[in-house]
Amino acid sequence: VTLYAQWTINNYYIDLNLNVDGKSYGTGYEDRILVGLRVAGEDKGYVKDYYKQHPYQTKWEIYGLKLDNVNVAYTDSGTLGAENLNLTNKNINLPCLESTYKSYL
Repeated sequence: VTLYAQWTINNYYIDLNLNVDGKSYGTGYEDRILVGLRVAGEDKGYVKDYYKQHPYQTKWEIYGLKLDNVNVAYTDSGTLGAENLNLTNKNINLPCLESTYKSYL
């Protein structure tokens, strides 16, 4: 009897959610914030939510944000490790313009 090992690469989730002022939002902070996301070289566009499995060592990139449809410069990237990746844990401080976001100051 001959036995052959068959290896497969594990898959893990990339989970993008938002946490604004301590409150979690699964769908883009009431549709006000969008995240430019690229996974495994594929541009997902500006998304408000993302939750999909990808193989171990998949590269991901955030290439920008939109707040109330205004582009905000922000980048981050990494490689999916040996566990699910929760992008909620990323801290992004957005400067507010008093004239535009007066009610949020």
